[in-house]
Amino acid sequence: ITRSPCVRPGDGRVAHLLSSKPADMLQADWDWLTRLPFGAVVFSNPGPGMRCIPSQIARGDLDGDRYFICWNSKVLNQVKAGSFVRGPLKQEESKLHAPGRNECWLEKAQELMADSIATEEVGALVGKLYTLAEKKADGSARLLRDRDAEAFGDAYVRALEFAKHGGAIFLPAHLHGDVPSRLRKHLSSRAEAAAVPFAVRDPQSFFNWGNVKRWNVKRADSKRKNAGAEHASSAFPPAGATPTPTPTHEVAELSTGRRSTRKRQNTASTEVDRAAGAKKMKTAEVATAAPLPVVKPSSPKPSLGAGSKDHLVAQKPTQKPTPRQRGGRKAAAAKGSNKKSQGNAGKTPGGANTTGMAPFATAAAKSTRVAFDSGNDWRLPDCAVGGSHFGARRITKLRLAMPTQKSEDTILSHVLGHRMVVTEVPLKKDEASTGLDKVVSESGCGYELVSAKVKEDHDVPSFRFASARCVRLIYLQITGDRLADLSAREELEKLADFASLSPRKAVSRLELLQSPACMLPKTKHAERRPAIFFISASDACEIDENGNDGCGFISEEYLVDLLGGNKAAFNTLAIQVRFLAPRLGLFKGMLMRKRAMVGPPIQLSPTMKKAGPSIARTERDETACLLITAAGRFPSKESVFVGRLVDSKADPPPPSFKPKAFDKKSDMIPRLLRTLGVRPETLRNYIKNSSSKLANLNHAYVVGVADPTGSLPSGTIFVTGLGRAAGLKRIFITRSPCVRADDGRVARLVSSKPAEMIQKDWDWLRRLPFGAVVFSNPGPGMRCIPSQIARGDLDGDRYFICWNSKVLNQVKAGSFVRGPLKQEESKLHAPGRNECWLEKAQELMADSIATEEVGALVGKLYTLAEKKADGSACILRDRDAEAFGDAYVRALEFAKHGGTIFLPGHLHSDIPTRLRKHLSAQA
Repeated sequence: ITRSPCVRPGDGRVAHLLSSKPADMLQADWDWLTRLPFGAVVFSNPGPGMRCIPSQIARGDLDGDRYFICWNSKVLNQVKAGSFVRGPLKQEESKLHAPGRNECWLEKAQELMADSIATEEVGALVGKLYTLAEKKADGSARLLRDRDAEAFGDAYVRALEFAKHGGAIFLPAHLHGDVPSRLRKHLSSRAEAAAVPFAVRDPQSFFNWGNVKRWNVKRADSKRKNAGAEHASSAFPPAGATPTPTPTHEVAELSTGRRSTRKRQNTASTEVDRAAGAKKMKTAEVATAAPLPVVKPSSPKPSLGAGSKDHLVAQKPTQKPTPRQRGGRKAAAAKGSNKKSQGNAGKTPGGANTTGMAPFATAAAKSTRVAFDSGNDWRLPDCAVGGSHFGARRITKLRLAMPTQKSEDTILSHVLGHRMVVTEVPLKKDEASTGLDKVVSESGCGYELVSAKVKEDHDVPSFRFASARCVRLIYLQITGDRLADLSAREELEKLADFASLSPRKAVSRLELLQSPACMLPKTKHAERRPAIFFISASDACEIDENGNDGCGFISEEYLVDLLGGNKAAFNTLAIQVRFLAPRLGLFKGMLMRKRAMVGPPIQLSPTMKKAGPSIARTERDETACLLITAAGRFPSKESVFVGRLVDSKADPPPPSFKPKAFDKKSDMIPRLLRTLGVRPETLRNYIKNSSSKLANLNHAYVVGVADPTGSLPSGTIFVTGLGRAAGLKRIFITRSPCVRADDGRVARLVSSKPAEMIQKDWDWLRRLPFGAVVFSNPGPGMRCIPSQIARGDLDGDRYFICWNSKVLNQVKAGSFVRGPLKQEESKLHAPGRNECWLEKAQELMADSIATEEVGALVGKLYTLAEKKADGSACILRDRDAEAFGDAYVRALEFAKHGGTIFLPGHLHSDIPTRLRKHLSAQA
């Protein structure tokens, strides 16, 4: 038995396992114990003055620690771990209370909470100490018994406890040189100095932030201190001033949506020194209900002032709770009513409890929500109507950053700068009932909505097969104190010709500007930096359409130089980009590396263009922005490891590597394979063998790209890095979502040099690392291959490939169709030019009801398609399953195309009534 972190040999023990009833235990207790389900380890009580068992297992306790247990006989026969020590009880180093009573405990606790420098430094120190302990142990024959590894491990454990105990972290002096100089202030080379007891459970340890003895907090100079005090009353100070967040004291009347002018009095009698607010903040997240500094009683309402750049999480104001009785019945109609509920029995009219029971015990037992009452609740007065607002919604979280720091690296963040305000609104049914704000006016500042994007809500726990969603809104500050007035429409039209798009497409194109950049690793010549580059527009050009939707090319030399010239840059196959040049337009898709390019180093396919060039001529015309998306470097990490498996000359991947499985219940691929004739037992055996032994792995997820040589035979594909696998002539390929039987294909795999290809191109193709499927160009007027694989394209789609011989022998999937090219259903430009395009786009972005409903409809349609397929012998060929699957795919595209979603009329009854308005029974 052990637990994490385990950094010393003594952190693992061999324990005596109780398997029969002890003599001192009642039979009823033993029977009850043996009936308990698996999932817990029960520790015996220590004898008087003896050490408890958990404290001997990597300094554990029983406040929620998870323990690792192993009962494998071979491991137990070889392990040489000690049993538990029965020595005397170790005295506690800290007591519950600090010496004396400290009336200023909150001010001192706030000083510790606001010390972002120490928080960041100790966080970095924790990671550094663990890395060093790991490195020393792995480099020594004694492993964890190595003296230096043991010292780093002990220091790592102390650093983890630093927030509770403070003080210095003991590390032998000869090892201080391995720690960065800026972190050494937290180290001590004297063990006795680091072992001074601390009062860790005094009143402010409610926040787990240490004792009344203050850390050695470095004070800011007097100039910065004065600057912090000058702006102490504003939550969002002007640019250049020290940001000092403060809570609002204005009361909002939530039932009417109007603001009240009455102020809530602040009972704070002292003002905390604000020097800590002047320190550099990496990133701080604070709730308005628990602000970092204490404020003056006359603090005004926070304003989103000039030069601020803030991340807001907004939530619609909720109505004050309706009073309910403890028993769950409705509350009495008026005070003094003769009717008494069972829950209020024993209470005086003033709320005093006369029964001797805790006033909140009944509420906890019945799990009912009660109205605020000073006699039966812990909540503060007016707690349901306080807080700050942004537009029609209440601010529930603020993400703060220094004025000189960027919260993210997107095209919009570079263009808008500190005029950008980011808000997130949960996509819940009750939240979506009120539309989002298109224009917001707060404290003399005006904001206009310019972009919206639905994303996963990380503040809400995910469900088993789905995640909670929120809509991320970006506002541009168009007016404000000491700011030049702007027109959002005019500024956006300087980037690209959005006015020529339909409103739906304008919304999706503006969403592209929110794509975050990936981070490039540190190199000899550059620090770690975001992959966003401002280049000359002459470095890019448009090329003729090659029939593969969404993929262009980039010169090998240009790509390597762009990525820093390191080993990872040389091994990069392709990048997913957002490219914006006012002279050329807005582009989205993949750039595949290409050898011996002639002309500009970046070649853009016409199908990559999402908006035309700007008609507003500015000095930006000759500048272009190239952004590599967060997951836009290929091959991916997983593909690198799979490539090492298929290459017999390469080192095998690490034991920790777990390839992405496709046997999850929510995954579509096993269902598609069964539809295409693969026997269930064949699938089960392959999944079992490939997961138990990596050498049996015969599938992968790879990115799709266009043919950079232009010489692959029409109707074929080439998988980079897989050419070394002898004998492969065909491969199964599909992509998600795959909801129809014809979404899976068996493709001809090119494994030898085609006659039309020159030898240099073939040698270059074979040297490319594993991680991409290269599609051949279609012939004139022919359908491109990706569009025949679950309606795919090449703008970043991942494709599932499988080359297992047993699966390929049983699968009955068609090959690619060589029919005529299918006409595009939608065009880039809307008829005519729409000068009111932004207003119409804002209406769509602010329609939270439709956004939430279509999101719910997508999940419902997939669930029904899955249910119909699994309940039919035809699986995905079942007519109803196919109809639900097609509607699910159309619902995914609703944000781009709008309109209604076709579903046969006899299936509408399976859809909730409120969602049927988006359906149509006519194809």
